[in-house]
Amino acid sequence: MEHKWFRKSYPFICDECGEFLHTEYEICEICGAPALRKATKADYIEHDHGRRKEAKNLIWLIPLAAGILGIIAIATPSATLNFLSLSYSIWLFGFSFIEATGFLFIIDTIFQAFPILILFSLIAFVLILIAVAKLLNSALSIKRGQEEKDFSKKCIIGGILLIVAPIIFIIGGVTVDIGGVFGFWNLFDIGIGLIFSFISGGLGIIGGYILARPGLAELQ
Repeated sequence: MEHKWFRKSYPFICDECGEFLHTEYEICEICGAPALRKATKADYIEHDHGRRKEAKNLIWLIPLAAGILGIIAIATPSATLNFLSLSYSIWLFGFSFIEATGFLFIIDTIFQAFPILILFSLIAFVLILIAVAKLLNSALSIKRGQEEKDFSKKCIIGGILLIVAPIIFIIGGVTVDIGGVFGFWNLFDIGIGLIFSFISGGLGIIGGYILARPGLAELQ
């Protein structure tokens, strides 16, 4: 067992239901069978193997969640400006939406307004797409029971890309001057899309780390 405290806390096992118990009663307090005995090293190893197998059956949900959050990061604004009656939102793929006084709506791209930012924006957009593809592919492959040693590496790389992408966009915003007076981030706030990208990246790295744990990949 990885945790010695489990052996000390649950030194007995029921041969009938397989549950570990902390106190030796005349009968099992779980199933009621008179089948308690002192747990052996083999019992703990089998229990540990079962826990790891259960973990593997659920681990695919982590890269799946990371991939879904990555899609949300693309679908939601990466930068927002709210000033008086003006609302201005920018997406990574160059889409912008302006709402003024509650009735004027303008759908445009940021090519003309922020030509320098568009390069950083599109690079970040492509990186997120690559990361999402890696994470979703890994999640679905693990779910199908496919065995591949690179799943953990794909998840970690995808997670890193999802963290690097919003940083690139933020750096791009730093290079933009609005009217030669204001910096981009002096007026705009970081949008929820960038936040989701950071969260997605963290999940991807965590999932990759768990998949890389010794013994987990070999379980059938």
